[in-house]
Amino acid sequence: MKLVWNGDKVLAEFAKLKEPLEQKSAKNIEQKAKAGCPVATGALKNSITVRQSKFKDGGYTVGVGSDKVYYASFVELGVPKRPGIPFLRRAAESEGSKFEKAITSMIKTL
Repeated sequence: MKLVWNGDKVLAEFAKLKEPLEQKSAKNIEQKAKAGCPVATGALKNSITVRQSKFKDGGYTVGVGSDKVYYASFVELGVPKRPGIPFLRRAAESEGSKFEKAITSMIKTL
């Protein structure tokens, strides 16, 4: 019996197929975070964006957050005598199970 290793092809196909799923989930998180974000001036809500970073090894990461207003983490996590409003965390948690199902379904097709 001869065994043939196709793992490299499967991993390459997985990487190619998972990127659009990650980007879609990040966009969904962005929309949900904006919907759940408290608004005084709109600056925080408008600062929530999706960022994609590429690595030297060809990998990448997708992130959702705010890096344009200094107080985003104060609103999310709270400060002494004022509880946080976890708009980003809630958005990410609500999308997590959907993303997991999509990845599971994709893996079954490989």
